[in-house]
Amino acid sequence: MGTVIQNRLIWNFPYPSFKVLVTQEQEVKDFEQLWLSEVQKADSFYKDQLAHIFLILYNSNDLLGLSLQEIISKFLRTNSQSNIEDLILLVQNLKSYSEKTVTNLIETSKLWDELHSSNISSNLLICLFTQKFYHDSSLDSILLLLNQQHQDQQKVNSNNVLINQIQKDISVSSLNEITELCQMVSKMPENLLPLIVAHRGFHSAEEQLERPLENTLQAFETAWS
Repeated sequence: MGTVIQNRLIWNFPYPSFKVLVTQEQEVKDFEQLWLSEVQKADSFYKDQLAHIFLILYNSNDLLGLSLQEIISKFLRTNSQSNIEDLILLVQNLKSYSEKTVTNLIETSKLWDELHSSNISSNLLICLFTQKFYHDSSLDSILLLLNQQHQDQQKVNSNNVLINQIQKDISVSSLNEITELCQMVSKMPENLLPLIVAHRGFHSAEEQLERPLENTLQAFETAWS
């Protein structure tokens, strides 16, 4: 049975209100403390959400020791279409969140420098660049594998549906042909029935391997000679 995925409330960096604070007169240390506090909140939230995603994927002890690709492959095989789409959306949202948060933090630090003729952004950004939500590439790997394998699985499912439909059509067609043949034979004079042969071409009673190509004139001539 598949895992029930619960999309959590996304915490966002309060960019509009924070931008207003940047424009106000305040001590540099107060701004630094406030900015670093938001970085810590963002990193904590990111790690929590990332752990939630891995918990969804690693929901069974028998997955221990498997590669990420193998784990995602099993997740796709054992979960519903709805669960798969929910997980993809969850990963996409977290990726988008981290990118927007990084952009907003950089902009506010540079805006402070610009408005207050300072140069604190260089130190602040060093702190930002060391955070997991800034440099982590695991989301890209998960999203790439999910999308690739999910698309491959959808192609296989689509092909299976097509094959099943073709087999059904062939079965119906074959049944119709047999029905028509039975109807045709039932209308023939009984004295002709022992003389009628249903034949696609040449065959040998001695099971010879060398024989004319089936359904060619030579095959029919050889069969009746």
